[in-house]
Amino acid sequence: MKALDYLPYLVAAWLFVVGLYGIVTSRNLIHAVTCLAVVQSSTYVLLLAVGYRRGAAAPVFIDGQKAMTLRGDNIANEFHQIVENYIEKRFGHQHIAENA
Repeated sequence: MKALDYLPYLVAAWLFVVGLYGIVTSRNLIHAVTCLAVVQSSTYVLLLAVGYRRGAAAPVFIDGQKAMTLRGDNIANEFHQIVENYIEKRFGHQHIAENA
């Protein structure tokens, strides 16, 4: 791992420490709740850092079965097309036209 790969973990630790310090030293309930939100943000950063994989692919499951794997820069558009095709196949073209 490169030194830059540890940056999200350091940011998460820093946010956690700053938020925890604010909670411990706070005498104001609103300030304490705000500091708790900072601690919560540190957990989000940590979860993103743990789950991120360089060059990974996004698996697509349809009805509980792995249908395909998405890669590249056009993932959002491909996924949108998959969802539209699934809705059309599952509920028919009339359902899409009624709710559009």
